[in-house]
Amino acid sequence: MPFLSDASGFQIYGCELTDVHRDYHHYQIFNPSRDQDIRKRIHSAMEKHIHTDAYYNSGVRREISRCYPGTREAALETISRRIEDPASHCLWLHGPAGAGKSAIAYTIAEQCRLDRTLGASYFFIRGSANKPPSFFPTLAYQLALAIPDLCDPLWAILCEDPTVLDRSMEEQLDKLIVQPFLRLANRPARTAIVIDGLDECDRIDGTVSREILCR
Repeated sequence: MPFLSDASGFQIYGCELTDVHRDYHHYQIFNPSRDQDIRKRIHSAMEKHIHTDAYYNSGVRREISRCYPGTREAALETISRRIEDPASHCLWLHGPAGAGKSAIAYTIAEQCRLDRTLGASYFFIRGSANKPPSFFPTLAYQLALAIPDLCDPLWAILCEDPTVLDRSMEEQLDKLIVQPFLRLANRPARTAIVIDGLDECDRIDGTVSREILCR
């Protein structure tokens, strides 16, 4: 680094530096140990509010509901195109019970994971002890793991107000999801959040949940 050639005795943590003296130089610096420490702190602060059983690939699922090869191809193709479309922000898949919505959601989540575009998933389970208060904290934690640049702003928000994890769902959405993204210096790659079975949670009114998720 020309502009640090004579410097010594200091440390630089995850950041981006630009040197415009004569030649243009751009450096992106990562500190794996610091990033890991931040992730550990976030996990420690949020652990009691993270519902890992709701992950699409959670080990508690007795059956893996995915689409059989050659089935639901039109629906899967439509959803995949919407995920890739920068103008698309929210897609609501609806249909009668037994129509295969969960299988489609699982298949899309798995496909996104393989494509490295899955940011988070939350699958409510029929007949299970679903945990509405964990909804946005669980999504926020997964997003921070999928998009490392979110770790710093999310940790800053948790330090500013640790009680945000016990606030209303509307405030959790704003503080844990919206605000960390607004604090990013650069827009991250397009990321998908897959949610299934929202109607299985008795404590969330359907109209309110749609309003929150489509915000």
